[in-house]
Amino acid sequence: MLRFVILYIFVFIGVFLNAQLPSTNVYVAQLRSSGAEPIISNVEYVSDFNAGGYTNQPKFFDYENIYVSVASSSDTITDIYQLKINSHEYWRITETEDISEFSPAPVPNSENFSVVRIEQDGVSQSLWIYPLNRSNQGQRLLKKLNTIGYHTWLNSKKVALFLVGKINTLAIADITNDDVQIITENIGRCIKTKDENTVVFVHKIRPDFWLLKSYDIREKAITTICQMPKDREDFEILANGTFIVGNGSKISFFNPEKSTQWVDIADFTAIGINNITRLAVARDRLAFVNVKLKLE
Repeated sequence: MLRFVILYIFVFIGVFLNAQLPSTNVYVAQLRSSGAEPIISNVEYVSDFNAGGYTNQPKFFDYENIYVSVASSSDTITDIYQLKINSHEYWRITETEDISEFSPAPVPNSENFSVVRIEQDGVSQSLWIYPLNRSNQGQRLLKKLNTIGYHTWLNSKKVALFLVGKINTLAIADITNDDVQIITENIGRCIKTKDENTVVFVHKIRPDFWLLKSYDIREKAITTICQMPKDREDFEILANGTFIVGNGSKISFFNPEKSTQWVDIADFTAIGINNITRLAVARDRLAFVNVKLKLE
């Protein structure tokens, strides 16, 4: 049963996943991108309510609110939380017994949000939607698919999917008729929509050679944008069509129209940030994740 709870309550239930989740922190910074290169400043730690735990996969639902996937440091069951940036308030949005929710995302032109759920068997990974007003228990989409790792919406009917397998694949699905089209193989976990017709993804050509590419669903054509920094598969698209990526303690920038390589625009070594992964942008706000590195 899905329950919704109030501010500041932590009730984490059973463990069914085999691997311990990493310790991750979420930060929010100011992002100015009016010049030749973006400027990042005023970095703020916003996941202190779950210090030492897993707070990851930030997604702006609007300028003020981020949804994240959360588990305490002693748990591997994740739930979705809402973080209100200015007031530093937070709410637990889902609490599903023996089920983890990941990758929250608003569904375009609707009053719903979506998640990837790892079901009670600990194996099946499915796509669900819930109402933002929390008025019902939600529903499963694409019921024949049990290998959905990540997703991003093109519009309210079509969704791009990362399908988990021996070879991970990019697919486009229509939730109105359950049609699924496989686009390509060997992709990275980060998939983004540039607009309702364009999906951007990382194509892992070789272990040491990853390319950032886009797929046009109208033309059914894949275009190479650039080579990714080594071992980096998380990126974000800025409003002007440029890209940023976390690269260790740094954030790097790429302009397809003016650049031939990534340019470092920020370095957070001095404040203990050394492994930046997922990123999300809303206007002049940047949210990013730092994964705590294990000391050998």
